[in-house]
Amino acid sequence: ARYCLFGDTVNTASRMESTGCPDRVQISEDTFKLLLSHRGPLIMERDWEARGAIAVKGKGELHTWISRPPVGELDCRPGLAPQDVASLLTHCIS
Repeated sequence: ARYCLFGDTVNTASRMESTGCPDRVQISEDTFKLLLSHRGPLIMERDWEARGAIAVKGKGELHTWISRPPVGELDCRPGLAPQDVASLLTHCIS
């Protein structure tokens, strides 16, 4: 069986990816607030930088946040790997 998912969540995720940067995770303001409400050793505000408003097709302007680069890449501040963010989001939602 094959499944196709459509809707606001899937469209927003697609736009976050297409307007993001390589090897970094871009998230909406709502997702950023959700992550911060579940702070732990892997999720701190210093791991993210505000990207400001970006134009998102079908949604207008969205305020987004992007993960800082991993240590040793362009910036020496700690960063989160995409799999860490995915794991945290799964935990927050469940």
